Amino acid sequence: MNSIVIGSGFGGIAAALRLKAKGHTVKLIEKHPDLGGRARVF
Repeated sequence: MNSIVIGSGFGGIAAALRLKAKGHTVKLIEKHPDLGGRARVF
């Protein structure tokens, strides 16, 4: 099954990892060039 996760904050990354563990093909979409959402500043 194909899944799309929009946003790569902590929640988006966690959702993508859970879907991947269940066998989904996951596409993670982020508007910024790096991952992490608001946490990327830390």
